Amino acid sequence: MKKFVMPALVLTVICVVVAGLVSGASLLTRDAIAAQEASAADEAKRSVLPAAAQFVAIDEVEAPMQQSAAQESYKALDAAGETIGFVFVTVGTGYGGEIRVMTGLDAAGVVTGVVLLSDDETPGLGKKAEQEDFRAQYVGKDVSEYTVVKGDAAADGEISAITSATITSRAVTSAVNDAKAAYAFYCAAVEEAAA
Repeated sequence: MKKFVMPALVLTVICVVVAGLVSGASLLTRDAIAAQEASAADEAKRSVLPAAAQFVAIDEVEAPMQQSAAQESYKALDAAGETIGFVFVTVGTGYGGEIRVMTGLDAAGVVTGVVLLSDDETPGLGKKAEQEDFRAQYVGKDVSEYTVVKGDAAADGEISAITSATITSRAVTSAVNDAKAAYAFYCAAVEEAAA
């Protein structure tokens, strides 16, 4: 009996000590990880709307954004505290799964920048959506909705699909269109509240 009890007891003590060390390490690094994630999110916001001095989450009292497709919604403010634009995080479904997209819009609703926050697309194909030449197609065009076309885009609202990655192109475009819809929803909610 002693042959079985002693090794089991030693193994139990080792497991308890290791679990305690892992928990302690998690507690010690939690704040640093949260700060790093917040810094990366702020950097992404600045990349899609560089003119902003600060970003504040859209207040649910001001506009109930949970009814829009946006997962996250921010107002972009200048140094004087005036709203100069918006940032929305939306999701599209690509070939590899969910694609999280951050879109910046100016006060008139024109796209100022697009960044892919996360995606599991195919390297060399769908991953090309992360490249500046694809993302730049959305910027500066005053359109209500974008459409994906194969080949060269002829009209202002057309986005040239990535060769062999049309599903990814459509997913990113859908997410950007959802951001534009969230902007329209926000404007309508604020207008209704003011009336």
